[in-house]
Amino acid sequence: MSRVPEPFRTTLILRDIEGFVYEEVAEMQGVNLGTVKSRLVRGRACLKALLLAPASVARNPQGRGLDIPLEEEAR
Repeated sequence: MSRVPEPFRTTLILRDIEGFVYEEVAEMQGVNLGTVKSRLVRGRACLKALLLAPASVARNPQGRGLDIPLEEEAR
């Protein structure tokens, strides 16, 4: 989980581990509901890629397919 970039990691923890509803996560992070949903999709995809990656790629977070640009994220 530590290899999932922020702010995706925090959003995943709040929603999927702590069990807060989308609206609560949005309020805690000071973002709109769409941003929370977007971060969850992207964070889950990153976590899945890390879990399914061969060990050599998983140790190198700069590896192929793990870069998720924040510039495209809605605020």
